[in-house]
Amino acid sequence: MKFACSNDQMEWTGEIKRYTVYEGGHYYLYISARDSGIDVYFGRAEMAQWIVSMPGQHASLILDNLRNVSYNAEKICDILENDIDGVSIAQALCVFADEKKIQEQDSSAAFMDALKAAGYEPADQ
Repeated sequence: MKFACSNDQMEWTGEIKRYTVYEGGHYYLYISARDSGIDVYFGRAEMAQWIVSMPGQHASLILDNLRNVSYNAEKICDILENDIDGVSIAQALCVFADEKKIQEQDSSAAFMDALKAAGYEPADQ
């Protein structure tokens, strides 16, 4: 799966060279972009979020939506301290989610359940 990437200074092509889909909503991608090879593991976390891990870069983070490329690129670039790899990973996550029709989940019900379990009682409206 090839995809286009860009930042303020350049444009390049990235590619998901291989991937694995595991049971339970977990995935592995091998991404190639501008002479980098990046292993990315990601899967569903609590509150409809995603945990994304790049073991070769000793980094991981939580993301809310795989398709929010701009926000995800900013967060991934910050932890990797590498704009090219961060943008490439964010774009790959979006392209893969679209290609495999990965559904995002609405976390509002889970969030309210957690609040109720903690003793929160909503005000009457």
